[in-house]
Amino acid sequence: KLDEFPGEKDAILLLQERVSEAQRLAMIELKELQSKQKKGKKRARDNDDRQMSLSEAKKISKGGKKKSSARR
Repeated sequence: KLDEFPGEKDAILLLQERVSEAQRLAMIELKELQSKQKKGKKRARDNDDRQMSLSEAKKISKGGKKKSSARR
């Protein structure tokens, strides 16, 4: 166990209050960022679905070319 560090209790209490407030604000900011990321992931998944449908359309359009190359 460490010995108590000598210091003014009033100054320490002020610092503790500032640290506690900073921690509270950081937690709020992290929660906001996480909720935005969740929304972003949902949008990204929707975009992936759209991209998949575009790639499927490309496969369909290229499908005729593949059939002609298979006949050779």
